[in-house]
Amino acid sequence: MFGTDGGNLPIQLNSILSPYALTFFQSLLYNIAISYTVLFGMVGLTLFLSAKLKNPMTVLVIDIAIIMLPVFLTIKSAFGIFNKILFLMPYNAIYSNFSQMVSYKFGSIVIDLPMMTIITYIFMMVIALICAKKTYSKHQVE
Repeated sequence: MFGTDGGNLPIQLNSILSPYALTFFQSLLYNIAISYTVLFGMVGLTLFLSAKLKNPMTVLVIDIAIIMLPVFLTIKSAFGIFNKILFLMPYNAIYSNFSQMVSYKFGSIVIDLPMMTIITYIFMMVIALICAKKTYSKHQVE
């Protein structure tokens, strides 16, 4: 839209109400990092589910439900903690834009939505991989 020099322009040109002081290039890097962490988190979860469950069709149904659930639930209809969880679901995390300020408060620490997404999915990936390793080590081949 703005050529290669447009990467240095602020994202407020796209969304005037954006509270983030980012350029288009920085928002692109954020979106790539978020997309990869969501991908790796979902891969870790899928690996754990496939280790834990006997039927691969069940794993597929659970993964599709996790990915597709936010498509049918609008963020405007949600409120409170449910709304914050909905922002972190894979569909909303990958297709998030920087036009609204969503923050997560843990005591005196406040984390914005892009960083919370990255932290959540890295944590999910690590926990899922550890659990998958323990489950696979107990797995008996028939």
